[in-house]
Amino acid sequence: MFELGYSELEYPCEWPPSEIGYFLPIQTRTHNFWRWPKRQLHQIRLNSKHRNTVKEIDRNISYSLSERPEFGGWPLDSEPLRIAKVVSRLLAEERALKRPPALHPNDPIPILFWDPFEGLMPMLVKWEFEMNIQIDSISVILQAMDEKWTMQSFLCSIVNSGR
Repeated sequence: MFELGYSELEYPCEWPPSEIGYFLPIQTRTHNFWRWPKRQLHQIRLNSKHRNTVKEIDRNISYSLSERPEFGGWPLDSEPLRIAKVVSRLLAEERALKRPPALHPNDPIPILFWDPFEGLMPMLVKWEFEMNIQIDSISVILQAMDEKWTMQSFLCSIVNSGR
């Protein structure tokens, strides 16, 4: 294994946090798209009951990512590296970080894609992959979140699904 100079993200508690619940967007095809906002509103109400826990988890993830150096140091082929940089850019935009964070190959996807609204980040990644990389990734994203994949496993699956 190679040394990156920073450690992977760790689960802050039992994951998903049992008192908060867990939301995965099921389908985003046109006929099911409008169910997604309804579920999001339900999740916001649920999260409002656990606001302090949600804020603390969110703050810890954002802080851990912001303390990392700029992206680099991965011995990857060009395609996985390009996809990892897309995810890093989306994380920086969603978490209002000053720069895209370096990602560790062992970073858990459920932590990276978690947000207080549970579902926005996976959808942004899905849309970005479809629009700019021409990869339909929703099934891979859902499986990665459900099975607690690492970033490296996720990248391998995304690259293989695009072939």
